[in-house]
Amino acid sequence: MVSHLAEVSITFVVVCLCFIGLLGNFALLTATVIYKELHHKISFIVAVLTCLHVVCLLSELYMEALQLRFHPITRLECFRHTLIYEFAMLAQSSMFFMLWMDYLLAIIIPLKHRFFTTVTYVFTMCLPPFVIAGIAIILVSVNMDSDPIEFCTPITMIPVNTEWILYVINGLNVAALLLNVINFLTLKYRGRDPALRLSVSSHGSHKSDIKLMRSFILMAWVFVCSWCLSVSSTLIAVRLLPKEISSTALTYIVVLALPTYCQGYFVTYSRSARYRKAYRKLQHLIFPWIVSPADTKPSTDNGSKGIASSL
Repeated sequence: MVSHLAEVSITFVVVCLCFIGLLGNFALLTATVIYKELHHKISFIVAVLTCLHVVCLLSELYMEALQLRFHPITRLECFRHTLIYEFAMLAQSSMFFMLWMDYLLAIIIPLKHRFFTTVTYVFTMCLPPFVIAGIAIILVSVNMDSDPIEFCTPITMIPVNTEWILYVINGLNVAALLLNVINFLTLKYRGRDPALRLSVSSHGSHKSDIKLMRSFILMAWVFVCSWCLSVSSTLIAVRLLPKEISSTALTYIVVLALPTYCQGYFVTYSRSARYRKAYRKLQHLIFPWIVSPADTKPSTDNGSKGIASSL
């Protein structure tokens, strides 16, 4: 059994992280809606991903309010409580893959990538994750049973014969991370090779592409080290560890997934001049006595005309 102190401690940490993540995510969404410098394809895709993260964080607060995590429950009842959370969780994990595919398309077919209208492109890129999540939910519901489970989470709720869905999604995202590392190395090589430098619009544009690629890799690492690790750890704890050790492990594993749902604001603020400028404008709008107008002036971004113009 999990001690009461552990329950209280984990609940406190989860609630704090959820509120921090929600504040950051709402700031990202508000800035995307208000400021034109963020009205680009990739920014809207990031906004959709952030909406899914908001749903995940609100669902975490719902689970903490009902204390579902620390009490035995049937898998079917857990499914009813976490249905929306499950859908958002699966959709956001697939969205990361599409986010990385977007940047790959921007490199491989830059002209066609710019030719697509924003609404059509964003809809096309966001549709597969929602379809995948919907199909996964249908498969889970068809195979659902009423077996008892010690902890109610979106991972432990999934029946054993449909866990392969998680393996596939995790595999795709790890593959996407490796793909983006290759893209990053390719960009660096393109900038160093004299024979390829003419294809780069400007030195500043290339530097901006490299910086954006680093931000994608950072988001990828946070995702893989957070959500993917959380899923893998949960499956190992449930399937391979003794019951007592499994209960203790599951108590703390929940914290691993939360950085994925909270990272959007912090990564974009630290890695993107466009987002940072928009956030400072928003901060000045809300706290004019704290953030001075000078902080909202455009920062130098020589890469605003390159592939990375959207960020």
